[in-house]
Amino acid sequence: MRLRPQDKDTFSAAAEQCGIDPSVAARQLIELVVQRIELGGDLLDAIHELKTAWGVPRRSPIQNRLAALNRAVANFTPSNDLSSLEDKIEAIETELKRRAND
Repeated sequence: MRLRPQDKDTFSAAAEQCGIDPSVAARQLIELVVQRIELGGDLLDAIHELKTAWGVPRRSPIQNRLAALNRAVANFTPSNDLSSLEDKIEAIETELKRRAND
């Protein structure tokens, strides 16, 4: 299974903060899913039950856009023409202010 580097780092940091090796934590999660499947149901049922039990909310479209912006900014290298960058920042700030007032 492939994870985005940021997701892997988040999972690894959370596991290590609890004193658990990340590979052990991942294996334990998979074992829980397998145990649920063995009790009846399929993989999608098991994942749905975990998501429901943990109360994992769906992200809103604005949260998805913000996450995309955060990823883009993290890997951003500005060009020599800073005017286009200023225009983009201004557009983002305007949109965020508009949504805050909605």
